[in-house]
Amino acid sequence: MSRVFYKDLVLDVDGKNVYEPREDSFLAADNLNAKAGEKILEIGTGCGLLAILAATKGAEVVATDINELAVECAQKNAGENKLKIDFRVGDLFSPIKNNEKFDLIIFNPPYLPSEKDFVDRQIDLSYNSSETLRKFLASYKGFLKENGRAVVVNSSISGVSAGGRELASQKLAFEKISLIELKNPGKETD
Repeated sequence: MSRVFYKDLVLDVDGKNVYEPREDSFLAADNLNAKAGEKILEIGTGCGLLAILAATKGAEVVATDINELAVECAQKNAGENKLKIDFRVGDLFSPIKNNEKFDLIIFNPPYLPSEKDFVDRQIDLSYNSSETLRKFLASYKGFLKENGRAVVVNSSISGVSAGGRELASQKLAFEKISLIELKNPGKETD
């Protein structure tokens, strides 16, 4: 078990089984524009950093992860920070009820190109599965409220173009990571 520090938050993370926040998570955290009263979905919550930050701003948060151990870790971290977050286990939008819509969807997906036969443990899905971003991009609008938005992290090595507007980026040794905002334009008005 290791400890991750972000501003005033202290999170416990079992790095062997749960994705430990790195540059991509911190880029999203530094630029998280969550507002009080918003209904927010975080997909792939990991240790819960982004869900917890959104909840501290007064948002109603649903957080999911395909990795049961990550959900358990995030629940513990939310509890330690005395926050109420609705945690669910499942892949992408599978744990979301048909009528649920969100003001903001946050997703820091696995963005490295897939390596066949690489997945030995649940945590391996946190890294090698760039097709997960493609699946997200094909369906996220159906879960946004009118004029809602999604924010995704993407990498220059993912092989996937997320479109949208770049909110922030960071150049690393072998890649550029970007935080991309995707808007749901809602109904057109005359």
